Order: sequence, then structure tokens, then C-alpha cells
Amino acid sequence: MIPNTGSYRLANVRLHASLSPGLGAAFDRDGFALADITVTEGKIAAISAHRRAATPLDAVDLGGRIVLPCFVDCHTHIDKGHIWPRKPNPDGTFMGA
Repeated sequence: MIPNTGSYRLANVRLHASLSPGLGAAFDRDGFALADITVTEGKIAAISAHRRAATPLDAVDLGGRIVLPCFVDCHTHIDKGHIWPRKPNPDGTFMGA
């Protein structure tokens, strides 16, 4: 469970190399490495290579689970943006398209 405090650490997480440039850790053949993420006031403050020492009290040990950012599907269909002259849809319905 995520602590309800201003600062905590997510320990023993797996991060992909594309999300952690400069992380001084050994990446496996799938491109993941063990890391610790420090969160302060709800924002990521630091990412560091996981230390196998005892997990501190302010940490949540994720046991090597993968951590990913919140993905947002922000794609668009540029080819669909200029079709009104060719195919108007005055009522805005699926069938009218």
C-alpha cells in the first residue's frame, strides 16, 4: 500500500531502460533493471539503482514488479481532419458519417 505521507520510496521496482536514462544499474536482456523511486509531495524526486540492503521503513517493496508511467493515448488521424468538403456530417452521428 502506498503510504499517506509527503515522502516515500518505491523499492525494488523494475524499470525499462527507455524510462530511466543514466540509471547506473545492470539491465537484463529484456531491458529492465531493479531500481528505487523516491516520491516527494506526489512527484518523482529521484530514481536510483536498487540497493539490496534492508528496505527502509518509508519504503514499499514492490518485489521486482514493473513500474510504468501513466500512458495517454494522444494519437490523432491527420488524414481525417480535412474530409468535411468531401463527406459532410451535419447531424454528427456515426450513420451520418
